Amino acid sequence: QIDIHGYFPLCSIKQPSQDDISSGCNDHLEVMEKVAHANQRHIIFMETGYRGTTNAAAKPWEWVEYDEENEAIYSEEIQVNCYKAFFEKVWNKPWFAGVHLWQLRTDHERRAEDFKLDFTTQGKVAEETIGTYFRDIEER
Repeated sequence: QIDIHGYFPLCSIKQPSQDDISSGCNDHLEVMEKVAHANQRHIIFMETGYRGTTNAAAKPWEWVEYDEENEAIYSEEIQVNCYKAFFEKVWNKPWFAGVHLWQLRTDHERRAEDFKLDFTTQGKVAEETIGTYFRDIEER
């Protein structure tokens, strides 16, 4: 298999819709498909995740603590839309082997306010969104 970290820029729009984010996946998916076929391997996302911020689709690799442009504005909607785009665009690809989602925290309940802008989905709408996709796979 081929392991990747899936922190690609997907959309530079300030308030992107799920469709905007999904469209931004297309070029990356085309490259991944070509690499998978050329190497006759599946691809596993060794790490991918999205912050709970409005710029999560533009800079998914960026930690809130290192946000140089101070663009970290809270948005559960953008985080959810990023995960929906991921699952709807990638999940059923024949070359897709799996995903490790970043990040779970052991102290999220005590410090939920501290973590609302970061990658964790615990206690956020994105947690249920992710669960829905995993349950759908189990039911097939």
